[in-house]
Amino acid sequence: MKKMLKSALALAMGAVMLMPVTAFAAEDEPTLISTQEVALSPSGANTRSAETKEFTLSTYEDNGRTVYSFDVEDEEYRQAAMEYINELTGDPGPTPQTRGILQPGESEYHNDTQYDGDAMSYAWKRNTAGQTDNNFEGGQSSLWSGSGNCDYIVLNQGISVSGIAVSISWPPSVSGSGSSASWQSQPVYDNVAGASFNGLVVGGTAFSCTFSENGDVYVGSRIYRPTTTIKFSYFS
Repeated sequence: MKKMLKSALALAMGAVMLMPVTAFAAEDEPTLISTQEVALSPSGANTRSAETKEFTLSTYEDNGRTVYSFDVEDEEYRQAAMEYINELTGDPGPTPQTRGILQPGESEYHNDTQYDGDAMSYAWKRNTAGQTDNNFEGGQSSLWSGSGNCDYIVLNQGISVSGIAVSISWPPSVSGSGSSASWQSQPVYDNVAGASFNGLVVGGTAFSCTFSENGDVYVGSRIYRPTTTIKFSYFS
């Protein structure tokens, strides 16, 4: 892991311990950047057809973040749509991990998948070591795999950092306060949605950096909330 423990883990009194925050309401209406037709083949355990179909992919700027959504009514193609969005966010997939302290230029990667009923969330994050800091990027996606369409999806992200004399450069897309921050999208009226993330730089003696993300999937009177958690810990 990162060399953030260069200095001795001095006095506990100097530690700044952070708690995750709940997402704040997005302030600005999303701006449509583009739409395009994308050919998808069905994927997943319940695939019954091999037919390739075209679906509309929309790209938005939403409160400082690039958001993607797929208008996919056919349930067999939603998993493929989610995988396509993950590629758009730059997901490199699992790679051999560096063991021990990261040297400048080396990276650490984690991902997580969670379910709540027929809703699914996926997230990935990568930390690349700089000379004296850590640089984070990643993406998240959520889908509704149940019958029919969901009403809408709201993407959420919470970030918390803990450490001693930590310096944090928050990306403009998040609402940061002290050593925690959050982001929330406007409602996405499709069955598949995702967002990219970058620009978080953490310096100083950090103990951990935790990302908690979910897509709130609204279906009638129900809210499905599969929540992913990715934690980078600097003790190992």
